Amino acid sequence: MQVLQESINLNKENIYAHLALGDALERQKEIEKAIMAYKDLMGLGVKIHGLKEKINYLENVLGNMKVSNYSLSRKKKKRRRMLFQLLNHKFRRKTLLRKIQVQRSKAL
Repeated sequence: MQVLQESINLNKENIYAHLALGDALERQKEIEKAIMAYKDLMGLGVKIHGLKEKINYLENVLGNMKVSNYSLSRKKKKRRRMLFQLLNHKFRRKTLLRKIQVQRSKAL
């Protein structure tokens, strides 16, 4: 990818380097950077069949990834909260059992 970026820096109108960079970034799951590479290509004023559709598709993918990450983080938080409540309950139970044992031993 560095070679592609250097090629673009040397010749801003290198359409193939822009396309290859966007594809490489997309394969590496760096969707935001891929979108930017494709938008830079559109900024050159060159018409490439399907480029707008590809950008729209990637923006939808990115939006779906953010939604799924949000719901995943909510699930993780819920699991942590439930685990904490369970551990807290067990701790309280052990503490209560200790108090009962102490009271019984004092009563004897």
